[in-house]
Amino acid sequence: MSTLNNMFDLENYKPEFSNGKLWDATIRLSADAIYEDSKWNIESPNMTLNGGFNLTNNWILTYSGNYDFDKGTITIPTFNLSRDLHCWNFNFMWRPSGYSKGFRLKINLKNPDLQDVKVRSTSSNFRN
Repeated sequence: MSTLNNMFDLENYKPEFSNGKLWDATIRLSADAIYEDSKWNIESPNMTLNGGFNLTNNWILTYSGNYDFDKGTITIPTFNLSRDLHCWNFNFMWRPSGYSKGFRLKINLKNPDLQDVKVRSTSSNFRN
């Protein structure tokens, strides 16, 4: 479970698109293979999609989510909108469904010594 929590910990995530890329995406397929009684069983097949694109030079929109092939559902879809505000960072995260459905808005200073200076608002059932 800690791996799942770490995978979706976006608290310190800072999207960066370099080399003039307009967008970036990754797709990962995974499953558990168990060998029992002289045969292989494939369990929990899923696909993870992470992607994003630059809306402008300063606005970046990213998406992450998993698709569970057994259940036929998307789990923990997350949209993240961020902007560099010179010496501040703006970040709005929205999860439209799931157990942590809701939003988080955070504006904080970029200076590493002043990272604790921030404005933060979250919906009642949003979880990191």
